[in-house]
Amino acid sequence: MRMNIIKNLSITILFALVLKTGYIALYNGRKYTKAAMSQRTEEIIIKKPRGIIYDRNMLKITDARLKLINVEGVLPFYVNKRYNDGILSHVVGYISDDGGFGIEKAFDELLKKDEYDTISLIKDAKIKIIEDKGYKIKEGKIYSGIKLSINYHIQKIVENAMDNGKINGAAVVVDPKTGDILAMASRPNFKQDDIAKYLKSENGELLNRAVCAYNVGSVFKVLIASAALENGFTHEMQFHCSGKINIDGRDFVCNKEEGHGDITLEQALALSCNSVFYEVGNAIGIKNIANYAKLFGFGQEVLNINGLYEAKGNIPSNLKASSQEIANISIGQGDVMVTPLQIADMICTIVNNGTRKQLTLIKSMVDENGNYSDVKPVILGDVVSKDTARVVKNMMVCTVKYGTGRTADITNFSAGGKTGSAETGWLKNGELMTHGWFAGFFPQQNPEYVCVVL
Repeated sequence: MRMNIIKNLSITILFALVLKTGYIALYNGRKYTKAAMSQRTEEIIIKKPRGIIYDRNMLKITDARLKLINVEGVLPFYVNKRYNDGILSHVVGYISDDGGFGIEKAFDELLKKDEYDTISLIKDAKIKIIEDKGYKIKEGKIYSGIKLSINYHIQKIVENAMDNGKINGAAVVVDPKTGDILAMASRPNFKQDDIAKYLKSENGELLNRAVCAYNVGSVFKVLIASAALENGFTHEMQFHCSGKINIDGRDFVCNKEEGHGDITLEQALALSCNSVFYEVGNAIGIKNIANYAKLFGFGQEVLNINGLYEAKGNIPSNLKASSQEIANISIGQGDVMVTPLQIADMICTIVNNGTRKQLTLIKSMVDENGNYSDVKPVILGDVVSKDTARVVKNMMVCTVKYGTGRTADITNFSAGGKTGSAETGWLKNGELMTHGWFAGFFPQQNPEYVCVVL
């Protein structure tokens, strides 16, 4: 009897234990498994992800994450770097505890993320990392960031051309119909992954020359010609160039020592005749030159993006300038300082029948789901009449056909442009440095691209 009681009690207790174990396994299994694993798992923060910078077609210019470090005791693993071997480096820029510049700096608050990438290291009973399968990387999907107007493929073409030609300077490509900046490059270049190297350099690799101000030379004659046509001159008006012109007792020489002879205003722009523009500039006066410089956007920032550190340049401000000073200004010398981006802005206005549109680098903000809404083109106003713009545009086509810009005559395309060379007054290796410019558009009919090279 007593044995039966003990037997039944044992069965009852055993059954209760089975029920309790089943309950734990079914309802609290995950909880206790996670608790047990946590005793053997160490979570380490690797890097904080950052918003993505995209091109106009949503191609990644930067990755969402910085390059991850190897963790001791774990087999090496690799993820994408943030930067793409220096592509668009002067626009993208960089960010650090000490500062930075470019889009990274200007939109730092938007690109920052609150979450971190982590790696979970799984250890055995002896608290040693289990190799091969002993770690797990936790990454959240990052889509949010900034969409630029830049076309990655055009940017790559421009940068390759500058590198192959060993050009130090800048290049800008714009879609004149929308004002979208499709490419912006500066040389010498730098790579964001090795900033310390360039901070100590004296070659100015971190300088974005596309938004720095320089002497512009004869490209400024496009503005002088536009102002002249708006003030009663015609492209057929006749002048005579003997190779120099005397202004208030001082001889100002032409770019052609023997002179161009009898020449029209159209031919003067195409052949970049200095003598004619000395005369034209003084005829229209410093007030007109200053006014049209302001209307075309000189002397002010084009983009107004803080992190780009864009120069405003310098336009004539002395409205009592002497005839000799006006002569220098009329060929883009003297105190005239402009950026390649400002020149692109001016050429776009000519191409757009005299209407100035806001140039755009930032197309939209991208949310966590990859959604965005592009900004629409903004019209800033009319600078010159349609007739003036049409005539100046044709004068620039003549520059490429038979003038100083013949090397820009593209096979199967009809382009327009204006060359320029500006004396800097700087000496390098004992030689006087000169800035070389080309600003143009193509094709002639319904232009799709405005290009400026310094």
